[in-house]
Amino acid sequence: MDRCENCDAVIGKLETAHIFQGNKIVCDPCYAKLASPAGNKQKSIQEIELTGKRWKAMKLIGVASIILGVVAGAAGRSLSGNPQVANLVAIPFLLIGVGCIVVARAGAWWNNR
Repeated sequence: MDRCENCDAVIGKLETAHIFQGNKIVCDPCYAKLASPAGNKQKSIQEIELTGKRWKAMKLIGVASIILGVVAGAAGRSLSGNPQVANLVAIPFLLIGVGCIVVARAGAWWNNR
């Protein structure tokens, strides 16, 4: 329990502190500025940046495309034995994947700036 230095009023945990102009806590009877009473400390506000689901989905498509390109390239090399055929299959998937990730990161940054 705290006491007001101005009017000697008792301010306990059950009393509601009046907050004016941001974070100034005042005594109920005399409106004198008080330090934050025990148990009534204000919590700081935390800002959360939310990334849209469409940017997350695009990033997921990019990662999946890169994985698919790597698997297709490895399978093409082992099945055909010709690295040029494997590259023709793998490179478009890799480029699409990298492009999706770059666009998703840029879009998420643009919306959260």
